[in-house]
Amino acid sequence: MVSTSPQKEHSLHLKISEPLDWGNMLQTQIRYANSEEEVNLATTVAAKSFYPDIEDVAKFEALRGKWGSDPFLDKKFLILAFSGGEIVGGLRTTPFTIFRMSQEFRCLGIAEIFVSANFQGLGIASQLVDHLISTTKDSNYDLILGVARKKIDGFYLKKGFYGIGSYPKCFITGIRESNKFRILKSDSFEFHPKMIDQNLNSYYETSYKNQFGRRLRAKADWEKIQSENQLNGYSCLGIYLSGEMVGYFICHEKVILEISFREDLSLVNLISDLSEYLQVNELQLEISPSHLLLRNDLGFDITMATRECFFGGHIARIVNLESLVNKFISREDKVLSRSGDKVIQLIIGNERIQIDLLKKTIMLVPVDSSPKLFSSEVVGIETISFEMTKLLLGSKSEYQTFCEKEFIFSREPFQISTIDEF
Repeated sequence: MVSTSPQKEHSLHLKISEPLDWGNMLQTQIRYANSEEEVNLATTVAAKSFYPDIEDVAKFEALRGKWGSDPFLDKKFLILAFSGGEIVGGLRTTPFTIFRMSQEFRCLGIAEIFVSANFQGLGIASQLVDHLISTTKDSNYDLILGVARKKIDGFYLKKGFYGIGSYPKCFITGIRESNKFRILKSDSFEFHPKMIDQNLNSYYETSYKNQFGRRLRAKADWEKIQSENQLNGYSCLGIYLSGEMVGYFICHEKVILEISFREDLSLVNLISDLSEYLQVNELQLEISPSHLLLRNDLGFDITMATRECFFGGHIARIVNLESLVNKFISREDKVLSRSGDKVIQLIIGNERIQIDLLKKTIMLVPVDSSPKLFSSEVVGIETISFEMTKLLLGSKSEYQTFCEKEFIFSREPFQISTIDEF
């Protein structure tokens, strides 16, 4: 699945308690798929596990279609559970890279975990996730990402996953009443159906620049979005001005899931024409506050809403501590260097950390621990806490030192759009 270069030494060691040996109890085998035939068989097992009712034909075929349309469907990204030589469960992942403030984070997204009806509740899902973690932590991936429902939060929490994201929604209201702000031009925007392809990438890169969670899209990603749109009933429309294409948007039931366009457009006119085209006086867009559309005051009433998640929603587990530590120190180099100290101690919740700028290491101990634990020696930790995860990913900003000096690091919400769900 991934490269297996020797693990380098660093200050944070991830120690995971051994899971219960469900495999021996159930006589199951957990391994990666080793043939296309196993991948095809797993597709049917997954569909039957989610939709055992024979009358759910449409849903059954839709899930099979989702697998078939994924350009990353490959045996090296599929972990399977076997019992008696038969596939009884599996975990499918998809690789991608997300981008934040000129830094790239290599990720594996958990697309599905499935277990056959007769084998559910026996710990197979736990085995599958443990296998994924153990085979990924020495790789070049930084994070494992997933989307969890509230009722299974505890399952992922025990595996070292934490809620890191939010689902942003933007409401632009009273558009017709605000038409006095419209810039008078002879041409209005027009909207026509458009196939999704990588030629849209230039618009996407402009409108979604520097948004944490923005996926770096290759040709295969755009092809997948096109397939997913067809499966989910999403519509893609090109934005045209004077007959020239200047952007696009993807919508579902009048909710705009993604919108990208040229930087020089009249956004007041675009919002006005979008509301007229969709026949609504209020636009709902799933975009973050840093989207190009919201960077200037346009005269409309705009409300942002997010469902912040602690253990639910978008979840992540750090699997390459060394990489995340290096990214953090590199990203915050100017802020850390400003203190004039080579070793900095910060308070993070009930923990404290020591950052050594020369050695490029971070060491963690509880606040109430003996000061002698702060040294140049390696300090191991049992788990990577939620607070440490937020620090390394940049989803929290303000921290204090022991001398009450405040450190404000770069911060941007971790937001993965509906279109980029994995």
